[in-house]
Amino acid sequence: MKYKKGRGELEMIFGGIFFVVIMVILISSNVFSQIISAFNVPAFGGFGLLLGILFILMIIVGIATKIFGK
Repeated sequence: MKYKKGRGELEMIFGGIFFVVIMVILISSNVFSQIISAFNVPAFGGFGLLLGILFILMIIVGIATKIFGK
């Protein structure tokens, strides 16, 4: 039992480190700013910025659920 608990904690630690590395790569390559600027067009009216932020949050939550598996 202790082995499985320790293994789960180790996977969570490495998953957290991997998640942070992915987020740093995405932020440093300006992916998020490009998404916000793509949604910030007159076709969406005043909701472009909100849609861009929601899309970014969906990406972050999707990556986190894949990595952490919860």
